[in-house]
Amino acid sequence: MECKFWHNDKNKRLLIFFAGWGSDENLFPPPAAVGYDYMLCYNFGNPDSDFSIIEKYESIVLIAWSLGVWAAEKTFAGADMEHEVKWERKIAVNGTPSPKNDIFGIPVNIFDGTLKNFSPAALLKFRKRMCGSVRELELFNANLPARDEKSLYEELASIDNLIGNAPQRFIPDFWDMAIVGEKDYIFPAANQVKYWQKCNVECVILENTAHYDSNLFLKLIKGGMLWKNH
Repeated sequence: MECKFWHNDKNKRLLIFFAGWGSDENLFPPPAAVGYDYMLCYNFGNPDSDFSIIEKYESIVLIAWSLGVWAAEKTFAGADMEHEVKWERKIAVNGTPSPKNDIFGIPVNIFDGTLKNFSPAALLKFRKRMCGSVRELELFNANLPARDEKSLYEELASIDNLIGNAPQRFIPDFWDMAIVGEKDYIFPAANQVKYWQKCNVECVILENTAHYDSNLFLKLIKGGMLWKNH
């Protein structure tokens, strides 16, 4: 896992953003919420990372998107930290901790097919479905992650291996809220809702919102939506 501090201004509060598969620092740049340091985490092929630095913060907001929801829960749920992490808010966006699942995540045949048929053409098709419109695809491409196809394939293959045959689990007390895009064609919206209902997590469904929505991320990172910047 790679983690980058976009802002490290010695604030007492921290925003951690777990991005999705194939991301890097180009896709989710500042500005971040006033009064918060900002850490971006991505590339989950290797789950190891040292998060001991976060223990110094008085409060932490966690936002995770897509496969980042799985990675964030895997990292922090039940984590053996030296000191208690003081969570302010934990929000999942267009993803679940069951990323390869016919009922609660990405359908297995689609996940496996993405790996099996990985190619430049397949990647372009995926990104079109992810963005949902020509305009969003243009915005995505304007901040295109600087990662080659080999890197993307290796990350997804490693994630698939890490998921393996792990038993289905539901952690009802970890996430505070889930945001579900009504027109998410990567993590089907209905599957997300089923998962969060099982966990008794508040679920906000956004109409006409695809898997990737640049305006939604801008609002979330700046603190102008669903959590208070106080």
